Amino acid sequence: MAYEPRKASVLDRIFCGGPEYQSRQLCACSTSTRWNRRRLAITTKVEVTRKRLTLRSSSVQQIARDLTNLGLVHVKQEGMLNVRQSENLRRALAEAGQALTWDVKAATSADPMSEVVKDLKRLVQAGAQTLKAEVADELKKKKVEEKGLEKTVAVLTALTEKSEKAFPAQISYSHTARDITRGFFTNVEDVEFKDVSEVVETLKTVEKSLKRWGKLRVQMLEDLQQTNKRLSALTSDLDPFVASSKRLIDELLLTFA
Repeated sequence: MAYEPRKASVLDRIFCGGPEYQSRQLCACSTSTRWNRRRLAITTKVEVTRKRLTLRSSSVQQIARDLTNLGLVHVKQEGMLNVRQSENLRRALAEAGQALTWDVKAATSADPMSEVVKDLKRLVQAGAQTLKAEVADELKKKKVEEKGLEKTVAVLTALTEKSEKAFPAQISYSHTARDITRGFFTNVEDVEFKDVSEVVETLKTVEKSLKRWGKLRVQMLEDLQQTNKRLSALTSDLDPFVASSKRLIDELLLTFA
């Protein structure tokens, strides 16, 4: 009896490399590849979203502001920071590292310094945008401040002629002020009057202060304009500030190792 090779059964075809099995195997590999790509895309998207949310958080925005202010000092002092300012920079970088998980970069990245530098530049750019908006807002306030104070004097003068029935009364006005720690700022005064005598006293104070507030306003305008120039200088070339920060970043990354 002649030998006839056994025909492949359904199970043979499925488990032993039949056409259907090969087709299914290719399909499974294709599906697996697509799923891996999709999972990578989802992971990347989640990571980007997480970082965006982190960068938008109030704590990180404050860190960005602190770093940008130190960058402005760096520009003003022609690339130099004193001991106290360097310590403030060290503290701000440590806070940034904690918020943006630089310890993970130090542990997993082949070049953590370049990644940290990217984050630092992002933070300074973000802080600069915030400060530029604030400077623009303050400049607008300064342009109308003098007329606002003239209106305040007129309102107070009118109140001195009112009867007791007009009280209590309240008024709000703003003027330029200067503080040792804050520097120049716009101070808003909210004053409530119980009677005419309090209005008279406030009117005298405002009229007596107009000249001094005017000088402060001019000085603040000059300071705001200088701040704008420094912000432009800082953001147009971040490398000098970054270079002065690298030693501190190196020390910080070593603590994560």
